[in-house]
Parts: sequence; structure tokens; C-alpha cells
Amino acid sequence: WLKKVGLAAAPDKIEAMHHSWRHDGGEKPSFRFQDEDANEIVIEVGPTIKWLGVLFDRKLTFDPHVRSLAERARSKVNWSRMLANTVKVV
Repeated sequence: WLKKVGLAAAPDKIEAMHHSWRHDGGEKPSFRFQDEDANEIVIEVGPTIKWLGVLFDRKLTFDPHVRSLAERARSKVNWSRMLANTVKVV
């Protein structure tokens, strides 16, 4: 379909996720397809996927997203502490 409309997919930017509520993790299928040069491309299923800036996990719990935001906030707080220690009031 992409080739018909003059587009091409970038395999290094393709992500896949398999959603499951199973406790054992369920299946982790991989997707195989051929590009326009008949090279086989394999897309492995990852533990998280980022879509519109939000990290989703297999069970849609948003835990990875919350951890990521907390880590970014922690980093900013540490930077502000470091800057606060460098300012001397006369």
C-alpha cells in the first residue's frame, strides 16, 4: 500500500506491542515483512511503546510512563539543588 502511494516505511522507527493481561507475559510475537528490495525485515515486540509522548506497557498500566516522568522530575530537582548551592548572597 505504501509503495502505491509513493511512500516508504522506516523499519528502524517501527515499534510493535502485544497487549496481554496474562500474568506470565503471554506471547511475544515478531512481525516479518519484506521491503521494496525484497529484504526481510523483522520487527520484535518490545516491553514498551511510545506513542504521542506517552509510554504504554503490555498491560496498559502506565507504570513505565510514570517512572519516566518521575525520573525526569528527579533530575530537574537535582539540577536545581546544584544551582542553589552555587549562588552566594552577599
